[in-house]
Amino acid sequence: MRYVHRCLEDAKQRGLDQNEVLEDLKQTVWGFDLNPFAAFISHFQLTWAFLRYQPKNQPPLIHVHNLNSFPIAL
Repeated sequence: MRYVHRCLEDAKQRGLDQNEVLEDLKQTVWGFDLNPFAAFISHFQLTWAFLRYQPKNQPPLIHVHNLNSFPIAL
């Protein structure tokens, strides 16, 4: 979350196109957590951060999943 907020603040201060920065962040920020509550909170916070900067946009597709990121050997 700090990374996302830092990138958005930096883009705002430097006068970068927020649409491009948000699209880049949507594609590059992702996460996995075994704890369903932690995954939910991360998903909520990322959604809120994106909508805070562009409130008229549709809610973004966030890549935070309640999964184990390690492959399971069968």
